Amino acid sequence: MSNDGVEQQVVAGAVPGPSYVQLAPPVPLNLGASDLYTEYNLWKDSYNFFEIASGTINAQDPVRRATLLHCIGGPTQRIFANLPGDKNTYAQTVAALDAYFTPRRNVVLERHKFRQRAQCQDETVDAFVNALRELAKSCNFGALENDMIRDQIVEKCNIRKLRDKLLQEEGLSLDKALSTARAFEAAQAESKIFTESIGHKTRDNQVNFIRKTSRAEFRQKAGTTGGRKGSQEQANSDTQCHRCGMDTHTANDCGAEAATCLFCHKTGHYARMCFKKKNKAQAEKHKDQSNNRKRTKEKTNLGKPVRAVVQDDSDSESDEFGLPANGGIV
Repeated sequence: MSNDGVEQQVVAGAVPGPSYVQLAPPVPLNLGASDLYTEYNLWKDSYNFFEIASGTINAQDPVRRATLLHCIGGPTQRIFANLPGDKNTYAQTVAALDAYFTPRRNVVLERHKFRQRAQCQDETVDAFVNALRELAKSCNFGALENDMIRDQIVEKCNIRKLRDKLLQEEGLSLDKALSTARAFEAAQAESKIFTESIGHKTRDNQVNFIRKTSRAEFRQKAGTTGGRKGSQEQANSDTQCHRCGMDTHTANDCGAEAATCLFCHKTGHYARMCFKKKNKAQAEKHKDQSNNRKRTKEKTNLGKPVRAVVQDDSDSESDEFGLPANGGIV
């Protein structure tokens, strides 16, 4: 028989060994946790996932036992070394650790803690139920666990309308309570978004109204709104967009919001609606009106007679006579 035939027989009869996936083991057990029982159970769940994913679950019993003790960490290994009883197999090792980390629970106290748990502000109903399930583990509810969680949702949910709705349901189950609560949360979230959107538009309209009112008051003080024409112009300006001057939309929906003013070079309005341009024109007009009134007053005073009183030291009587006004004698 040739060597090639021998090699083929060896390969055909070979039994492949177990293959392991290189995965990072779970972090060692935290013995400083406030709730060591819960911490241990969470760690054990994580280790079970690691055993399955890495293939260690298919290893021989001594390998599984050694891997478990290695991953759980040095501080727990020292505790395990002092535990009584048989601890030679993997199953015995797990049983010894379970017995040590499972304290005697006061069921009355644990159920009291369960019933005191209320839904927190901004906590979803799913997160609330998850917290209740965690507390229920030490309450020994048994087959009544879902009913206890359902009752706690009804009693401690933070939406009063949801509570009223759940109390009206006959034969309410936990699944029905959860679906109803989720629908309420979704509707509440949509309502909040809609309310915030309306609030933004209302504030924009209020700002637009204040700006229009300020411009109208300025025109009144400057004396530019007079008679029927001024009233009509003011009425028209109250409906105008302060960005473009049109009256078919609000400033929040105006296309001039991205335009650049040719007068002040700022963004958000056209030049014909520029505040600086209008203020400058109003100021110049007001100045011209003031100068005209001043010149008119001076011309009027030139035609008025002026009386002078002269006191003579030698005589107590006064001499009164008129001074010339515009070349005449008064």
